[in-house]
Amino acid sequence: MKGWLYLLLFCCCAGAVFSQNKLSGRVINAVTKEPVPFANVFFANTTIGMSTREDGTFSLSGFPNGKYDITVTSVGFRQLQKPIDFTIPHKQVVEILINEDTRELEEVVVKEDNPNRENDFRMFTNLFIGETPHAEKCTIGNPGDIHLYFDPETREFTAHARKPIEIINQAMGLRIFYH
Repeated sequence: MKGWLYLLLFCCCAGAVFSQNKLSGRVINAVTKEPVPFANVFFANTTIGMSTREDGTFSLSGFPNGKYDITVTSVGFRQLQKPIDFTIPHKQVVEILINEDTRELEEVVVKEDNPNRENDFRMFTNLFIGETPHAEKCTIGNPGDIHLYFDPETREFTAHARKPIEIINQAMGLRIFYH
């Protein structure tokens, strides 16, 4: 009887080990054919993803069987989303071509340094992250990438960033990049 139990346990474990899915590949600029480093590659509506390496490569593995939408984002490029089918466990290598996002700016406004940056950043953090007990354990990892401006005449507060905002949630052990 024990022998059958061990055999059943082995088969279940072996199936889990051998049925692992793997998606790997490279993200490439569609025009220049150069690799796109640090692009975000992820399955939409999941927590499965990573950033490409300096050579544009990525590798996602160990995810369950199913149908996914692979999404690729990078600053200066158009977002790309493609369906991908892993209903049957397998390994797949893909080459993903993404197009540059060539938008023209309407105007460029040059403003003086913000003498109230510390107060403005505190206000931005409270508005962006919130003021809950968990929010108190969150920090912004790249405050220098966020540009802040408060217009006292219109009482309008503006914040923008060219890079994703990095939010470090120490309460949950997460690092989140907000685009």
